[in-house]
Amino acid sequence: MILSNEIQQYCKSNGLRCTNKRLMLADFLQKEEGRAEAETLYMMFRKNSVRISQATIYQMLDWMVKQGFVERVPGNNRRNMYCVRSLDLVAK
Repeated sequence: MILSNEIQQYCKSNGLRCTNKRLMLADFLQKEEGRAEAETLYMMFRKNSVRISQATIYQMLDWMVKQGFVERVPGNNRRNMYCVRSLDLVAK
């Protein structure tokens, strides 16, 4: 399953706005084999000339964690890794 499609369906069924940046973040995270640091995701946005702040990246990741799409795992150097959860486990 594709994470961005799952997020779109979730937003639509819950009456939430689904932004392009949120979907791009999901795609970037999935391209990183479902596991990346927030800094890496931020750099991917910048590399693609998308204007976004690191705070926005963290806010979107927190939202994805709260909704069950992503889990936060302690990584090296006190940095968290964000991992795509198995989409079969995501509560709808």
